[in-house]
Amino acid sequence: MSMKNEKYKVFCLIIMIVIGLNHQSKADLVDGLKAEADGDFNKAINEFILAANSGVSQAQYKLGVLYSEGKGVRKDYKVAIDWFNKAANNGYSDANNALGVMYMNGHGVTQDNAKAFLLISKAANDGVIAAYNNIAYMYERGKGVVQDYAKAEDWYLKAAKKGSALSQYNLGRMYSQYSYGKYNVEIAYMWFNLAASNGNKDAPGARDAVAGVMTPEQLRNAQNLTEHWLKE
Repeated sequence: MSMKNEKYKVFCLIIMIVIGLNHQSKADLVDGLKAEADGDFNKAINEFILAANSGVSQAQYKLGVLYSEGKGVRKDYKVAIDWFNKAANNGYSDANNALGVMYMNGHGVTQDNAKAFLLISKAANDGVIAAYNNIAYMYERGKGVVQDYAKAEDWYLKAAKKGSALSQYNLGRMYSQYSYGKYNVEIAYMWFNLAASNGNKDAPGARDAVAGVMTPEQLRNAQNLTEHWLKE
C-alpha cells in the first residue's frame, strides 16, 4: 500500500470520528433541552456539559443561563460568565445579550453600562429579539447611553412586532404614563392587551387599570386597534 493511500485512509478515519462526535454532541444538546423543558435541571446540566465540552455553542450558552439562575446548580455568576464568553466566542449571539445583562446588573463583574450597551447592541444587530428589548430599556433609562425615549420606543416596537410580550408590555407602560410624552390610553390598552394574550403576567392588571379610566368609546377603539394589529 502506498504512503498516499495510507494517508487517505487516516484522513477518512478522522472525518468519521469528527462526524460521530458531532452527532453525539448534538444528541447531548437535544437531551439537555428536553430535560430543561421537563424541569429536570440536574440532568440538563449534565447533558449540556457533555455537549459544551465538545464545542456546541448553544449548550455553552444554556449552561450560562442555568448557572446565572441557579437551576440544577448553585447560582454562580462568574461561572455563568465563563460559559457565556465561550458561547459568544463561538458565535452564539444570544450570549452577547446575556453578557450585556450581566454587565448592566453587575452580576459577577464590575457594573459597566457602556460595555453592556456595546454587547447588547452587537446581539441586537444579529437579530436577537431579547436584545431589542434590552437596548430599548437602556435608552429609556439612560444606561450606558444618552436617554432617548424615541429610540426606546423604536426598539420596543421592533421587538413587539416580533411577538415579544415584554416589549408589548413596555410600550403599554410608556403610553399609559404622561412622563414619556406619549400618553394615549387607547394605544396603551392595545399594547397591554397584546402582551396579556402573549403571556405577560403583569399585562392583564395593567390593561384593566387603564380600562378603568377609559370611556366606552375609547375602550371600543382600543379593542378595534387590537384586532387590527392581530390581522396584520
